[in-house]
Amino acid sequence: MKADVFFILDSFDFDGSVENLFSTLTEASALVNKVQSDKFVKFSKSSDFYDNAVNKLYGPNAAPEVGQLAALIYDGGMSKATIRDITSCKVVACINAEIAVHEEHWLSVYGTLPPSVNINDPIRNTISEADIIEYSKTIVLANKYDSNGYADAFEGIYRNLTFHPKYNDIQKITGGCDNFINGIFEMFDSMNSLTPKDNGVKEDIHFLDKSIKFTTCEEGGGKKKRKINFDFEINGSKQTYNCEYHCKLEYFDNQYKKGKYHNDNRMYFGFYKPESETEANKFLIAHLGDHL
Repeated sequence: MKADVFFILDSFDFDGSVENLFSTLTEASALVNKVQSDKFVKFSKSSDFYDNAVNKLYGPNAAPEVGQLAALIYDGGMSKATIRDITSCKVVACINAEIAVHEEHWLSVYGTLPPSVNINDPIRNTISEADIIEYSKTIVLANKYDSNGYADAFEGIYRNLTFHPKYNDIQKITGGCDNFINGIFEMFDSMNSLTPKDNGVKEDIHFLDKSIKFTTCEEGGGKKKRKINFDFEINGSKQTYNCEYHCKLEYFDNQYKKGKYHNDNRMYFGFYKPESETEANKFLIAHLGDHL
């Protein structure tokens, strides 16, 4: 199971101000561009999504900025959301069912909705990347996945992190990924929301170590005898990065420092710190699985 975020008739206020419509459409387009992938989260439009837009663009109340609005509605990020053969009413009905499943995806609806559209479970009404992350985690927790399914979910949910193409060694986690899943979410939540500092890594390592239950540190004395380097291709440039830093998956969920201690599980990571001011620093996820 994966996530499908729906745009419906009432996802945008086409009767409100043009300025607000520009703003909300621009935000939605940027969200689709960033979050959508074949890994876990996709975006869709209900079959009647465009009905409310037609009057704003071409009817007697058409806005003077019709060209710019049309570009936002039909092009860019919004164009990547696929039109589905399901009406807005049926989307809402599905979302309000006990399990909001349609075509092997759990649905949510996008937008600040009017009072006439009631969504029983607020987590199924997503209006930001943070909302989508939280809803996606509930989907993962409610379903069973193999190692590839977990790997795709983590990579698809956490879009501020860069994952190595071969980072998935999840099947080698002693005790099984599902027993550590909340700890893994806590780990990736913290990394996804943190922009690494420019100078050194100690402050970032310390922050993570204090923020999550998994011990986070650099390699011990053995690092002088071996290198834990990974090649990442970022923006078309392939470089080697030091990925000795790691989180230790030591205890099952809800058994922190009182259950069985696992010494062989690791998530290795490095740091991407570009010289360009237009790019943000971020974490590189090199390996999730056994102790390298």
